[in-house]
Amino acid sequence: HCTVHSHETPVKSVMFNPYTSGREHSFQKVNLDLYPKGNEQGLREIIVDTEAYTRHDGRYPEQLRDHTITPGPLSKSCGSAWVGVAGPNGSTHVELLVSVYPPRPASRSKVPKPQGQIECRVRTVSGKEHEGKQELARSVETAMMCVARRESFPFCFVVLDILIVSGDISGDRESILACAINGAGVAMAHAGIELASVPVAIPFALHASSLLLLDHDSEERKLIGPSPKGVVVVGIRDGKANQILHVDIQGVFEDASLLADSLRQISEGSVAVFEACIRPAYLKILN
Repeated sequence: HCTVHSHETPVKSVMFNPYTSGREHSFQKVNLDLYPKGNEQGLREIIVDTEAYTRHDGRYPEQLRDHTITPGPLSKSCGSAWVGVAGPNGSTHVELLVSVYPPRPASRSKVPKPQGQIECRVRTVSGKEHEGKQELARSVETAMMCVARRESFPFCFVVLDILIVSGDISGDRESILACAINGAGVAMAHAGIELASVPVAIPFALHASSLLLLDHDSEERKLIGPSPKGVVVVGIRDGKANQILHVDIQGVFEDASLLADSLRQISEGSVAVFEACIRPAYLKILN
């Protein structure tokens, strides 16, 4: 069993707050040319203030929520990270606790491979089963297999344990996945496991009106709906090499230009998260 550090030894969180940072980042500037004219009904579903062009929580289409990462909050684990995302006044929040356990030899039931493998298990505070947990675990495994130096733990497994403290797997699936990937990277670095890349993941959505939304929340996820009405994406960028590593997509992009715009916004948004949140967390681990 793991315990959280007491208040006597606090671990400072690193937070990026777009509401107090102003709109100095290019990804936060609304580009009206991206949105088609004459489809106001679709836009009004998500853009509640058409004059200011803001969403239900006051954010612009390309504006992030608060992102928080705390490295090493657990006293009895190889590596750990606390990850949170929240809208204004703490609304639409997601909180995860990610733990990493030391590499262990492959069991007899599993065929060992020269390159190490990563296993992920997802739990909820309530302990209730959810059909989305296995799919979420596989998505995290796929992403982390892309960034870990698996040759550094040959014929072994690294186990990631993800505890969903707050958030709904169905409604917050993309936010939870992005938090899990970001937290897994920090937790693995905290455990001393080598990473070939620094993963930076953010959720992204494409509404049927061709409206591009960065860092959508559960309320907006309901409006976006399943394919073909909308497309939801979790883009994973390498914080060091400045390139997109992996994209988890649900839905179909019918327009190649929209895919290009989506990847651009994912890249620009992830730069802000990396510089303001993830990079300081890694530096804290090194220090």
